Amino acid sequence: MAVAYTLLVLFLAVFVAGFVLLILGAINFDFSNSEIPPGVNEPVKLRIIHIMLISRAVVGKILENIGICSQVNFVRYMQDRKTLRVDPKLLIKDLWFEKVPVRIYQLKAPSASQRRGVMFFHGGGWVFGSLETHERLCRSIARESESVVVSVGYRLAPEHKYPAAYEDCLNATIHFMKNAEHYGVDPANITVCGDNAGGNLAAAVSQTLAGRSDLPSLRAQVLIYPGLQALDFNLPSYHQNRGVPPLFRERAAFYMLQYLDGNASNLEEVLEGSHIPIDIKLNYGKWVSPDHIPPKFKVRGYKPHVLLDCSTKTYETVKRFCEPNLCPLLAEDAVVQQLPQSFILTCEYDVLRDDGLLYKKRLEDNGVPVTWYHLEDGFHGIINSFDTDCLSFPSGKRALDNIVNFLKTIKGTIQSNYSNFSIPPGVNHPGKLRIILALMIGTSAMGKLLEKIGVCSEIAFTRYVFSGWKRRPDPQLRVSDSRLGRVPVRVYQPRAPPAGPRAGVTFFHGGGWLYGGIDSHENICRYIARESNSVVVLIGYRLAPEHKYPDAYEDCLNATIHFMKNAEHYGVDPANISVCGDSAGGNLAAAVSQTLAGRSDLPSLHAQVLIYPGLQALDFNLPSYHQNRGVPPLFREHAVFFMLHYLDGHALHMQEVLEGSHIPPDMRLKYRKWVSPDHIPPKFKVRGYKPHKPHEFKAEFFEKPERLGEPNLCPLLAEDAVVQQLPQSFILTCEYDVLRDDGLLYKKRLEDNGVPVTWDQLQITYPGSFDDGSVRGTGCPATRWRCGFPRLCGNGSTRQSARSHSLPAAGTRGFAERLCRARRSRTASSLNRDYCAAPARPPPGARRRPHHDPAGGFAELSQTAPVLAAVLLSLPSYEIPPGVNQPAKLRLVLAVLLGTAALGRILEKTGLCNQITFGRYVRQGRKLGVDPKLFIQDLQFNKVPVRVYQPKATSDGRRRALIFFHGGGWVFGSLDTYEKVCRYLSRESVSVVVSVQYRLAPEHKYPDAYEDCLNATIHFMKNAEHYGVDPANITVCGDSAGGNLAAAVSQTLAGRSDLPSLRAQVLIYPGLQALDFNLPSYHQNRGVPLLFRERAAFFALQYLNGHALHMQEVLEGSHIPPDMRLKYRKWVSPDHIPPKFKVRGLKPCRSTDFIAEVYETVKRFCEPNLCPLLAEDAVVQQLPQSFILTCEYDVLRDDGLLYKKRLEDNGVPVTWYHLEDGFHGIISLYDYCGLSFPSGKRGLDSIVNFLKSL
Repeated sequence: MAVAYTLLVLFLAVFVAGFVLLILGAINFDFSNSEIPPGVNEPVKLRIIHIMLISRAVVGKILENIGICSQVNFVRYMQDRKTLRVDPKLLIKDLWFEKVPVRIYQLKAPSASQRRGVMFFHGGGWVFGSLETHERLCRSIARESESVVVSVGYRLAPEHKYPAAYEDCLNATIHFMKNAEHYGVDPANITVCGDNAGGNLAAAVSQTLAGRSDLPSLRAQVLIYPGLQALDFNLPSYHQNRGVPPLFRERAAFYMLQYLDGNASNLEEVLEGSHIPIDIKLNYGKWVSPDHIPPKFKVRGYKPHVLLDCSTKTYETVKRFCEPNLCPLLAEDAVVQQLPQSFILTCEYDVLRDDGLLYKKRLEDNGVPVTWYHLEDGFHGIINSFDTDCLSFPSGKRALDNIVNFLKTIKGTIQSNYSNFSIPPGVNHPGKLRIILALMIGTSAMGKLLEKIGVCSEIAFTRYVFSGWKRRPDPQLRVSDSRLGRVPVRVYQPRAPPAGPRAGVTFFHGGGWLYGGIDSHENICRYIARESNSVVVLIGYRLAPEHKYPDAYEDCLNATIHFMKNAEHYGVDPANISVCGDSAGGNLAAAVSQTLAGRSDLPSLHAQVLIYPGLQALDFNLPSYHQNRGVPPLFREHAVFFMLHYLDGHALHMQEVLEGSHIPPDMRLKYRKWVSPDHIPPKFKVRGYKPHKPHEFKAEFFEKPERLGEPNLCPLLAEDAVVQQLPQSFILTCEYDVLRDDGLLYKKRLEDNGVPVTWDQLQITYPGSFDDGSVRGTGCPATRWRCGFPRLCGNGSTRQSARSHSLPAAGTRGFAERLCRARRSRTASSLNRDYCAAPARPPPGARRRPHHDPAGGFAELSQTAPVLAAVLLSLPSYEIPPGVNQPAKLRLVLAVLLGTAALGRILEKTGLCNQITFGRYVRQGRKLGVDPKLFIQDLQFNKVPVRVYQPKATSDGRRRALIFFHGGGWVFGSLDTYEKVCRYLSRESVSVVVSVQYRLAPEHKYPDAYEDCLNATIHFMKNAEHYGVDPANITVCGDSAGGNLAAAVSQTLAGRSDLPSLRAQVLIYPGLQALDFNLPSYHQNRGVPLLFRERAAFFALQYLNGHALHMQEVLEGSHIPPDMRLKYRKWVSPDHIPPKFKVRGLKPCRSTDFIAEVYETVKRFCEPNLCPLLAEDAVVQQLPQSFILTCEYDVLRDDGLLYKKRLEDNGVPVTWYHLEDGFHGIISLYDYCGLSFPSGKRGLDSIVNFLKSL
């Protein structure tokens, strides 16, 4: 014990002594080799930082010498290890842009318009730096400039030499520019930015994109102490600041050489200037020369340097220094003239200072506007130290503030939504509407200002402004604040004594679920209560974004139920209660009405009144959304903004919703019967409407698209069975309202289901006309703000056509009068349920007219489809080409599979079972009955479960046999899933069929499935006669993964002398290789169900390793070494695919760099037992007669075509059957739950005919 203690003390002593020596050595190095001029900002802090950097480098060198890790990797690790906390103002996520990792910073606060975008390329000499090292800087730029910042994690030297970093930055920038609107960014307001090496990359990218006609122009470039040339490391700043940390002159040249060649063997020549011929130097002397540096920068100890000639050998290694993509300072004037507005920051004590000064001069000489900021006390890298706790530098913060201010001055071409408003000529009182709009703009601007200075949020300020002021007591009403359950309400009761029970109205205010309250709609509720002599209950439900869906709906529902149960306490007839709401309140009223429909424990609602309601979120491209997109006070963008805040608490994906790419195609198709421009009357589509084509669904942006199909959120999507039970309804729409068509579509749905509807269309007014958020004190003294608006309805009869009025009347008055007449028409007993002169509603026991369900037997499936659509997150968006057999049926089959996967994921999340287990269970299908023609028994062959199908009919001789290996990607499938196929093959070919249940991945990895199939086949061949089978007439067969196993088994048994030869092999759309997932069929059919390209690679990796960690590399083709790819090119290449199969949208795939570490995990892909297409010719020549079935719309098509060619080239007879309209998996769907596919039946019959010919 004493020895151990002594050793521990010695170890600690050595460690402490080593640490002290390290610090002392670093301090000595700092004082010996560095020089910090008197004018540097915070010199002591700079020395501390430099000592830390030296210590880190020394430790890295020690670790490299003892073989633990390289110095570069250690320094990178130390730089990256600090993790910042979650930023409450930013949404930060890691993505990939064109295979380049990026980190995107988006403000959580909503924006009235598209934001600016900033592409940021980090510094670090192309050798160091990452997304983590510049995290703090990117966060600050995003917050302070209110921009979307994209930080690019480009590949680093020396592993990846020039131009890898440049290409990554360029590709990421182009991707962002093409998809800017997806991130709420104005494509015309994108800036590239970078510091140090990142400034070099930003300048190079900016030059490359200058003049590109296929992309919007960059708005600006921000270059922070950039390194822009490598011709002359003897400019004044390189000598004046050669020893100023953290970037010495030698390190600047070292990093440039590492980026260029991955080594710095010519460092001395580069520093001396003997790496570039004199004639080239003289040629570029017009741009790179001390003569172009202002004199004031050359007074601090500068001595001109003598030009040296160079050797040809040295120049040959660095001649690419003259390329503008590496040294942007050398770009031609024709390029520089096209560059965008620029910001350049330089530091006095930085070796790269003169690079920035020379580039500034070049830009100005070519007419490019330049903002230049020079830190007189700054040094290289000071920006990164703007906020590093005790080692912060005020100059760094000043520089960052200047960058932010520059970004704020940049304006894109797309302005705020408020500046794009349009007031059509037909709008009522356009002058007043403009005043209202001005109030809205002013409120928004003031709210942003208050939020900026930390007083309150913009939303809170807007709520306060539009809450109105406290009204005087109304002599005709008793107004009291109360609670119904936990929900705050305001109750308006007429003071006059009633002749009997009054009518009751629960009112849900509008405001986009974000604004409004019991104060904002005070005037409306008072008016309704007075004029209709009704008790009005105004509900103060919880608001978004603090309280997301379904909080508001639940508050309204609970308050309504409480009021209905306690109606008599308020002197209200429980059988005469109506729900009412405007805008978002109309949505809530419709949802509450649907929920209460058919409730037996409550009296039925008497009516629902929906005032310009928003009833759906599937399609924001209906006619009214485009016709009135800029009509205040509700713009199209705002309608989406409010809905997303109600649903998710933010509006990050507003652009995708506006485009229509937020809804899966199957979901859109399902609801098309209710939500479609086709159901809008033609007269509403003449005013500048153009049909809109939805964009491709983007599953990655929407985790739960099925929620948009919930009727409690989108009442327009309720099932007919619910709509039929709704009470009589009043719907008001406005011609100049984006929500107009929501009301029209719901009106149609109600009428189609026999619900009495009173509809009024205000032809010259806009949403919000009833709200006293309008200008007060204008118009008729008697009605004030209501004055001049059309009458809502003129009589008590039910109308189904719009009527406009020119008489001054209150917008709310018609509804109030209708409620009043309804109350008076009721008997004291309240048993008469008629509503004025409206058609009588059928009594509770009466039967409604029958409703035809077009979905037939799929009604139950259609009700659950929205929930099941979540699986689209894990699967790529699919496409069904025009030539596919029975496309509608295929969509239904796909919906079932997607639903299975979605439900499986839910069960996995809840811990009941994993997704794969559930998927296997569902795929078992229902148990088939006894087959009168077959004898079926379950057995085991060498411990492998099998199912044997034998025809009962007697045979004159021994039968043929078929050993069948099921498909399912080695992960799914069983004896039960292929029961129907095996029965069919056995019956029709009069053969004994043996279906093999091999072990499945990922629990059992390769070669378990192959070994099971091989062992079962050998066992059967040895015992064939026991089953009345001719041992010389045995065929192996399989589909998909089973086709792979059949081919592998056939190759293994070829030439075996101890067994009879196989008679044939039948391969049904087999997957036979994993070297190249970029063959023509993999790209042509990458999104065609039922097998997507990504899933094909996923299954192969699950079978091989039990996981799919390197799926992206496998898809790119970077998992196979070039020499091996070249070796197998004679068998696996697009060149061997017949030309006719390459005409359908094929684009050659660019090869990617080989990744050795990935190959180590997948190198068994080259084994023929896993990839039979790679078997040697000597094996292929011995294979039996073959049948290969391929499908035109199948990613595995080319695997079959290539194997067919190999077999034919080696003299093996091949029967090939190609389904021109077939898709992967069609054979097993030849009779799927009543959904028969004729092509599947044809394919199966071709197999039967082949077997009979043997």
